[in-house]
Amino acid sequence: MKVLKQIFVITIFLVVNAVSSYQATVVANTLNVREKPTATSKVVGKLQKEDVVQVESCNSGFCKIESRSTSGYVSEKFLNPVSSTSADAEKSSSDGWGVLVLFIVLALGVTELGLRKKIGCISAAGAVVAISCLWLLLDVFHVGTGYAILVIALAILAIFMRNKKFLPKRFYKNELSDRNESSRKQKESFGDSRRSKPSNREKSGESIVDSVIKLAGLLTLGTTENGSENRELLYCQWISSELNQCIYETFPRNTSSRDAEIALQHRYGKGRLGRSMRAKTPPSWYELGGENEALYCQWVSSELVNQRFYGAFSRNTSNWVAEKALEHKYGKGHLVNSARAKTPPSWYELSSGKEVLYCQWISSELANHRFYETFPRNTIKSNAEKVLEHIYGKGRLGNTAYGKIPPSWYGF
Repeated sequence: MKVLKQIFVITIFLVVNAVSSYQATVVANTLNVREKPTATSKVVGKLQKEDVVQVESCNSGFCKIESRSTSGYVSEKFLNPVSSTSADAEKSSSDGWGVLVLFIVLALGVTELGLRKKIGCISAAGAVVAISCLWLLLDVFHVGTGYAILVIALAILAIFMRNKKFLPKRFYKNELSDRNESSRKQKESFGDSRRSKPSNREKSGESIVDSVIKLAGLLTLGTTENGSENRELLYCQWISSELNQCIYETFPRNTSSRDAEIALQHRYGKGRLGRSMRAKTPPSWYELGGENEALYCQWVSSELVNQRFYGAFSRNTSNWVAEKALEHKYGKGHLVNSARAKTPPSWYELSSGKEVLYCQWISSELANHRFYETFPRNTIKSNAEKVLEHIYGKGRLGNTAYGKIPPSWYGF
C-alpha cells in the first residue's frame, strides 16, 4: 500500500508540474538554444522567429524549453507567452479537460470494481479508458512528450500493482516454478522431451491411455486392495473468488479439467482453476497430505438431520472460510470441532484405519462421469446422495461399500 501511495504522489506531482508549463513564441530572428542556462554554454540548436516552443520552467533569465527539433535553455526575454490561439480554442480546452477528468474518475471506479469482484474484462476495459482519457488530458494542456510518457507509465504501474493486490500471493510466488515442474513431469510421463506442444496424434494417444487405465480398473487388473495408493490422480488448486482463498481437491486420473472446474464451483462457489496436475504423488504446491499441516473440521449439517461431515483444508485457511466452504458443500449448519495438525485428530472419522462409507456417483449432468467421495461410517445413504447430487449435479449412486480400506472400484 505504501508503494501505491508513493506512485500516486509522484504521478500527481508530475501532472501538476506538466500542466503548469505553457507555450511561447520566439520573437528574435534567430535564437540560440544552449545546453545549460548560461550565456557561455554550448549551443545545441537554433530557433527561428515565430517558432512555438513548450516552456517547462524559468529561472535567472533562462527558460527550459522543448520543441519538435530541439530542447535546452534559451533567454527568457526573447520569448512571448501564448495565452490562446483563439477564443474558440480556449473554450474548447476549458470545456474538454473537465469532461476528461470526469471520464478518468469514472473509469478508475469501474477498474476498481472489476478488480474487487475479480472480473477481468471490466477491470481491463476501465483501465484502457482511464489511460486513454489521461493521454488526451495531457494533450489538451500541451504537455511535453517526455512528461506524458512518464505519467502514463506510472499510471499503468499503479493499476498493475493494484491488480496484483487482489490475487492470492501464493499464486504469484510459485507460478513460475510450478509451470516448470508441470512441464517436466508431463514430458517424463509421456516420454517426449523433443516437442513442447502435443500433436493431435499425441492427444488421441493420451485418451487411449486413459481408456486402457479405466478398463484395467474395471477389470481389477494389476490392482489390489493396497494398490490404490499408487494410482495416478488429478490434483487441483481452486482459487475461490467468493472466499478469496486457495482450496485443494483431488479427483480420479481420467477426470477432465472442465468436469473438475464444475465440481469445484459447486463445492466452493465461483472462482477459477489455478493449477492442476496428474501425478502419483502430490506436487510441491499441493498443501494437503504428506508432512503438511492441515486444518481438520467437523461440520454438523442442520439441513441433513444433524448429520456430521468432515473436511480438511490448507494450514492458513481461517475458520470462517472453512465454515463457508463446508456450508457450500453440506448445506447450512455449524462448525463443531476444528484443529490444525499434521495428523488427523481422534474425532476425525475419515482418517486411515477407520471404517468409512465409500461412494461412487455417476453424474448424468457431466456425461455420466464417475466421481468418488468418502463419508463417515454412520452416514445415511440418502444424505450421501443429496451431498453428491449437490456437488456433482443430477445422477445416481453407483457402488457403495463400508470398509477400512478402499474397494477395488474406488477411484482413489
